[in-house]
Amino acid sequence: MTDLRPILTLVSPKRTGFLSALNNSNIRYEVAAHSFQKVVDAEREENEINGEMFNAKTFDYDNTYHTYAQIVTEMQSLNSEFAFKKIRF
Repeated sequence: MTDLRPILTLVSPKRTGFLSALNNSNIRYEVAAHSFQKVVDAEREENEINGEMFNAKTFDYDNTYHTYAQIVTEMQSLNSEFAFKKIRF
């Protein structure tokens, strides 16, 4: 059985032979973004405009590598802080 689900792959622009290898192997592909950094920058700018940036006082989202445990803890914190509350009538 062949798995035909799409796969998202990020490839460095320096890997110029990657698309050639796909073509030579008759593998269909679609380039979603030529510069992933531009996608990230645009999303960050949009979030700043819309006031959707997270609180950097407790968790540095931009300049720090975090362990899996730290990320899980932060996600749990966000979940409890922003979880929808039941409304009673």
